[in-house]
Amino acid sequence: MGRAEWWASNWCSYKRTTILVCSINIFVALSVLHSYTSPTINAFRYTPDQLTKMEDSNRIRKQLQPLQLIQLINRLKQEFLVDENVLQLPHQIKQKI
Repeated sequence: MGRAEWWASNWCSYKRTTILVCSINIFVALSVLHSYTSPTINAFRYTPDQLTKMEDSNRIRKQLQPLQLIQLINRLKQEFLVDENVLQLPHQIKQKI
């Protein structure tokens, strides 16, 4: 019993535990850095059929946008920005408040 406690107390010291945790962190950081910097040789590539479907989908999505509504919203935003500038209080009144 005495030998087991001595072994556990010497092996599981704070210094060794700290070194172990730091070593694991360094290993993980290096592996992440390696994965970001290494070129991906076997990158996923789309088939020509998938590319045409994606292009068609993007084209249809652009055509279905409500352009008139978007233009109206942009005009209203500009009008509200102008109105905010007009409704600001004079500097003297702000100081009194």
